[in-house]
Amino acid sequence: MRRIFSVAVFLCCTAALGACGGGGGGTSGSTSGGGGVVPPTAPGTPAAVATPAATATLALSGGNGATTGLILAPAAANGISGITIALPPTTATGSVTIDGWTALPPNAPTLTAAVGPAPQPLGYVTLTPSVSANFSTTPSIIVNLGTATSTSGLSFYVASLSPGGAAWTEPLLGPATRSGVQLTLPANLNVGAWNVQAGATYTFAIYAIPTPVFTDDWITYAHDPQRTGYEQPPTGSSALGAITAQNAPSLQLAWSDAPDPGCHTTAIANAVVVDEASPLVANGFVYYADTCGFIAALDRMNGTVAWSYQAPNVPFGVDGVLGTPVLDGSTLIVPIWGDPGNCTAATLATCDRAHGGYLLALNATTGTPLWRSTPLALGNLRGEPFVLNGQIYQGVAGGDASSGFVEGGLAVFDEATGAQIGSTLTFAPPGNPYAGFDGGSSWSPISYDGTHLLLGSGNTRNDDGYEDGILELTPQIGGVPQIDTGYLISTFDNVSDDEDIGGGVMLYGGNVYFTSKNGYFYAYGESNPTTPLAQTLINTNSQPGGRGGIGTPTTDGTILTASSGYNRCDSANACTTSDLDCFKLGASTPFAKLSATNSTIYSYAAYGSGVGFVGIDNGATDGVPTGASNPAPEFVAFDDSCHIIWKADPLHVMGYFYGGPAVVASGVYAIDNAGNVYAWKLPYQMGVEATKPLAQRLRQTPRTLITTTHYQLHGPHPEHL
Repeated sequence: MRRIFSVAVFLCCTAALGACGGGGGGTSGSTSGGGGVVPPTAPGTPAAVATPAATATLALSGGNGATTGLILAPAAANGISGITIALPPTTATGSVTIDGWTALPPNAPTLTAAVGPAPQPLGYVTLTPSVSANFSTTPSIIVNLGTATSTSGLSFYVASLSPGGAAWTEPLLGPATRSGVQLTLPANLNVGAWNVQAGATYTFAIYAIPTPVFTDDWITYAHDPQRTGYEQPPTGSSALGAITAQNAPSLQLAWSDAPDPGCHTTAIANAVVVDEASPLVANGFVYYADTCGFIAALDRMNGTVAWSYQAPNVPFGVDGVLGTPVLDGSTLIVPIWGDPGNCTAATLATCDRAHGGYLLALNATTGTPLWRSTPLALGNLRGEPFVLNGQIYQGVAGGDASSGFVEGGLAVFDEATGAQIGSTLTFAPPGNPYAGFDGGSSWSPISYDGTHLLLGSGNTRNDDGYEDGILELTPQIGGVPQIDTGYLISTFDNVSDDEDIGGGVMLYGGNVYFTSKNGYFYAYGESNPTTPLAQTLINTNSQPGGRGGIGTPTTDGTILTASSGYNRCDSANACTTSDLDCFKLGASTPFAKLSATNSTIYSYAAYGSGVGFVGIDNGATDGVPTGASNPAPEFVAFDDSCHIIWKADPLHVMGYFYGGPAVVASGVYAIDNAGNVYAWKLPYQMGVEATKPLAQRLRQTPRTLITTTHYQLHGPHPEHL
């Protein structure tokens, strides 16, 4: 059957490129004058019908390739000398009739409120089929620019309107690629087949907007020293990247890359995960570090590795980076775990106790090593380093039986040289009877309120003071900090099997928020460490517990989320479920939760404006997915009502998530525990990379569902699972 389409091009015709209808997008450009054009009209007012500039009838390819037809605009209108329509393959055979000008549609698509006044489109392309047809995708549009046209500082996009001309809530935008005087604009990205209905009107609007410059600043675990998990909405030229609850459903996978595929094999052979660290995003890079000690900077636009470095002296090849690095200016500081030891309670006097943890400093732009600290004689480095006044504060761990009950605490290093300043501060009460075997370990990130350091401690051989709780310390220039002996939030209850503070402490609004492996969520006023504002059991295991949360609570200022840890264990003590509990900020009980049934939420949720992101699962047990309802890890967005509003395509997610994500002006980034880095972006954050087929942007390891336990009672989550 013959297929006939009417294709029309509309141009808003003014003397300057992009200055259409007073749309405040700040677009600009130079052009020669345009004669014989339709005068501009008020928004929503149909323009007069112009004489068709060109008419062409094209034969459809029947699926063998794109069909193009040239439409000539009036002379030099807006600096555009012509437009080519590129139709995708179709299941039909027949022809398309291309005509010239008709009226402007009454509804113009807007971009997003984040950019301020919505830019007005330069012009429109409309398809009106006389019969229904099925195309492989939507058409692309080639804009032929006049030689006098200046596009410096501008980015071109095309947005789709729904049938009938009404604007979608968030138009799908495809960025243009330029070759000479031609701009190619894909009308839609990754939408699959395009099924058109007879009589419907399909409209595409062409935009020119100032090229955004995205400035990212996610430089430490959970974004900032208060561990809120929230970067303030971008402003200025970065405002186009503001991710909100309204535009989050438009997120698309820009790229995914496994920068260290060899670690996948090594880690699986040693029964550990590939990655536990969270990504950092700054300087145009996404920073990656894995358990094999491989550290890399990936280009945030396309995922290519800009530089990489293999840390030396990684025991067993898999005791490398477990904590998230930190960026301080041009320096990337990375904690190396070290040898975890091979002790038992019966061999403490002769066994090989945990040792060898060290810090590594690299140039953040080039990856050049700057220094490496002397490995510790006793202790591992599991938590995240914190930098203040030229000194690096780093938690020291090793306090379970297999590590030899190493006394943990806090070590301080000189940022310029890596030299350790003084001896390690031990978290143990004065005069405790188990000296050398009893200091509480520090497994988690260090928080800072502007005056004091706050951090959690974990158990070791005995529970007699500082081993399970929140400590406050006063930093000292040129020395180790001092424990504020009058300040201790203890979680030791003599009931649970384990009361470690395995996660971080969030500081917000003068309050302290954290979870314990005893299953409770806690809130205290920072100035009053004795009376809790909240002490809520969010882990529904029957006591004794020990499988509570080891993540860090985070907030966007409206809601607070905290992970429950392993939840709802069965009679055989198999624990495969977890919750992300949602609290109204200031409330002591959650109002809702997100549940994972086959994996544990270990880390934090990260926030945009009114929207949070977290790795979870879809409730299945194993296998390769064919869609959202089949077994798969998931990465989701939820709003301030704790409702999931977006899910990543399960076909693209290759593993569960241990580290938390980063939400910044240029997109949403995450690393799964199989070592795959992901970048989800709004269409206008994607750039020219979006024009490549998705298959070329996915460089991933095989699907690896690592769900084995990360808990050991009377000892924090061991790394050899």
